[in-house]
Amino acid sequence: MKPQQDDFLLWKLFTRLREWHFPLTPDDYQSLHDALNAGFGWQSLDKLRHLCCALWAKSCQEQEILLAEFDRLVENAEWEDWGSLLQQAQAQQETPVHDEQTTATSIASDATKTDTRRNATHDPDDQQNREGATEFQTSSETKGISTDSLLQEISHFEHQAHLILSPRYIVSYRQVAQAWRRLRRFVRQGPKTELDIDASIALRCHRGAITPLVLKARARNAVRLLLLIDRQGSMTPFHHFTDNAIQQAIYQSGRFQQAASFYFHDIPTGRRSQENTALLQKLSNHLFPDTDAVVSKIQPLKNAYVYTDTRQLHPQALDEALAQHGTGGTVVIVSDAGAARGNYDTARLVDSIACLKRLYQHTPHIIWLNPLPPQRWENNSAARIARHVPMFPVSREGLHQAVNVLRGQVYDVAYPL
Repeated sequence: MKPQQDDFLLWKLFTRLREWHFPLTPDDYQSLHDALNAGFGWQSLDKLRHLCCALWAKSCQEQEILLAEFDRLVENAEWEDWGSLLQQAQAQQETPVHDEQTTATSIASDATKTDTRRNATHDPDDQQNREGATEFQTSSETKGISTDSLLQEISHFEHQAHLILSPRYIVSYRQVAQAWRRLRRFVRQGPKTELDIDASIALRCHRGAITPLVLKARARNAVRLLLLIDRQGSMTPFHHFTDNAIQQAIYQSGRFQQAASFYFHDIPTGRRSQENTALLQKLSNHLFPDTDAVVSKIQPLKNAYVYTDTRQLHPQALDEALAQHGTGGTVVIVSDAGAARGNYDTARLVDSIACLKRLYQHTPHIIWLNPLPPQRWENNSAARIARHVPMFPVSREGLHQAVNVLRGQVYDVAYPL
């Protein structure tokens, strides 16, 4: 067995379970690594199998599939006994490194002495050739490293050194900042501190005498931004990206008058009206229902609430958040809209339209940023939602198009709300 096979087995098992449509995310894979680092699952293969079931299997059927895939992968990999491998690893760690170096040095010195004696008894003509052979033999023996010693040094390096990895996002921080720096709505407000040259000249020409200078208020960016960010579920792989490359870049580059972020899962949670419930029951009879015929009948979402923290522990009413930050401002929704799983969720579609209607009651400046490319929107809920709201991919071109729409550029949607 190779030392790298343990992680290969776990990753292969993880990908196989994903193919079986297990709802596993990178956080689940990291949880297994954390458990292994804590000392669980190393006693035997049965312990490792039990640990995988405890973390990844949520039902009896999933447990049966996991056990079958685990046994198949272990059998194909021709694994040895887990306990004996653990004992070998511990024995290698207990063996000091300097013992191997001392042994190699002593062997090299003995070989040098032996070759020197042989050179003294032979002819001088062969002395140079034998010295070259001795030098080659000594250097190969002193510089050679055994496999066990090499593995031990690698293991020691892994425990001592730390790799610093730079994340590579869909778009860079700089590209996001360049796009959102263009979002400006200048309004002159506050104390009059700047000189109004045109008004001062016009006043003097009108009166024909020396007049006091005319001052004006400083132009300020009056954009008020409200970010509604989808969290958890299919958006879990994009958490770090939305927090750093999107949210932080927009905040630091925009210099808006006001900016705030709220979080939700799939859609802002609220009480579905009786009219929307009745429409949903009618649409549920079809596999891929056409919602365009009933869009006008969908009522705005009522009593919806979002969360002020990323862990979604502190709710706040959506109407309060819109009154404080969104009325007459700019609303940016960051969500995959169901494109990550590729599902056509009628309930999510109806609730999303109801939520958009509630948002449009407060402001017309609404866009939707989708971290997945447009090719992934086809034949799922994202394509239907994009018919009612400007939706753009999180790319350099998509971000500039989104900012252009927020600046007033006309953007045609199939069925505007």
